[in-house]
Amino acid sequence: QDAEVALIEFSTEARLVNNYTTVNQTYINNIDGYFNGVAYNGHTYSPVGGTNWHGAMIAGDALASADIVMCFTDGEPTIWQNGTAEPDCGNAAATETPEIVNPVKIANKLKSEGTHMFMLGVGTGIVELNLQRMSGFVEYENGVNTLATSDYSIGNFEDLAEDLQSFILELCRTTIVIEKDV
Repeated sequence: QDAEVALIEFSTEARLVNNYTTVNQTYINNIDGYFNGVAYNGHTYSPVGGTNWHGAMIAGDALASADIVMCFTDGEPTIWQNGTAEPDCGNAAATETPEIVNPVKIANKLKSEGTHMFMLGVGTGIVELNLQRMSGFVEYENGVNTLATSDYSIGNFEDLAEDLQSFILELCRTTIVIEKDV
């Protein structure tokens, strides 16, 4: 069966960009366009206004259970809210304890239900320990381990593009023929 993936944006208002969708070339093209200003499901990537890990985890928890939840963030959380545009707490200027603790609790709930959490951190100012608290402590190393056997990756956009290509290859169905030479 083909792998499916959901995309949740960690913006000021965490939003579900797409529900579980089959990973194929059309999806890859749509996501590439999404990150480059082309609308996908009525949304384009807009990394402005804040980062809402809490709302994103709530959106992920509302989905049907999944084998892997892959989350993308370009900064530390600056808003604590439940997915709406109005913050429940915080000043949106700096990271505060509830903005880390609350999403970690939800991530732990998802992991206890059998979901593997994988966090992608891109850009500057991301605290590695905060991503690890949500996902786990095994860093992805291209060519060394896989999406399923690691927990997070932090890098710049160029590094992420290479990593995403590897992740897509891991998620796409493939046929392998093994021949034994005796």
